[in-house]
Amino acid sequence: MSETKNQAIELIKGPFSVHQLKCLEDVPALQQDTFFSLTLTDSEISLVCNSQIAVDAKHSEAGWRLFKLIGPFEFNVIGVLKKIATILADNQISIFAISTFETDYILVKEAQYESAMVVLSHMGYDWV
Repeated sequence: MSETKNQAIELIKGPFSVHQLKCLEDVPALQQDTFFSLTLTDSEISLVCNSQIAVDAKHSEAGWRLFKLIGPFEFNVIGVLKKIATILADNQISIFAISTFETDYILVKEAQYESAMVVLSHMGYDWV
């Protein structure tokens, strides 16, 4: 098994909102050239997308900034998300994490994103 090492992080243009939808019909038309994440479980439908997109949601929380961990990461790489989550938690910065096939994304509240960037830079992460 591989271990993690510090990698590059990209700030994705936003801001972003996290929505809880009432039904799949509430998913708005989304462009393929922008980040969005749709999650469907047996108890909820969640959508993360650019805050400029109008969404008819049951609940919404705006004001998130999005960091992309530059991958891809093999599935046997251990601790990529844990390492960054721990660094941010130790600095009182809460996260909302999304994982994909190739990489991880971390959302932090707008008021904390500059602090997150500084803390991660001090810990050896590079920004692209």
